[in-house]
Amino acid sequence: MSREIKVKLKLGDVYNFVWKKEEYDKQSWRGLLDHCFEGLLVVMNYPQWNEKKDKYEDEIRLVDTFWGINITDNNKSFTLKEAQEKGNLEFYCNLNDIEKVEKYDLDKYDDNDLFMLHDQHYCSKYYYKRKGAKKSPTKRISVIEKEIKEIKDNIEYEIRQIEWLSTEKENIKIKGLE
Repeated sequence: MSREIKVKLKLGDVYNFVWKKEEYDKQSWRGLLDHCFEGLLVVMNYPQWNEKKDKYEDEIRLVDTFWGINITDNNKSFTLKEAQEKGNLEFYCNLNDIEKVEKYDLDKYDDNDLFMLHDQHYCSKYYYKRKGAKKSPTKRISVIEKEIKEIKDNIEYEIRQIEWLSTEKENIKIKGLE
């Protein structure tokens, strides 16, 4: 017996979506569900045809980001009910609460202030930080310490390589090539 979790959708909310096993089991080809589907859903006003009124009207839907973020054309979309029936939703962020940040600035902010949105199975990645997030000296120092360790490890490796090659060179001088 499954328990339906109450979710109140807000425009700009972003959810991670994972298909339920039953949905995969219904498919003849397992990859069909994920074909042109990113699994990152944005709550948007989505134009739907109203036959009674003979015009398009906006409907709040969860729209996948495979063909781009904030693009309704050609992206799969769900009502909340459809999404909950077919998969599991986990709130990630709200687009109104984040702002773009360059990749080279990611190491200046705490991880819990950073978000990555993507499309085309991670071919394009877009980096964001929480609005008002302050730069973190602790995070930057941690990144610098990691870089220093990596450089030291590389230096130690190169020194061992020089020692090994020097030994091999001396052995060749003494014994020649065998």
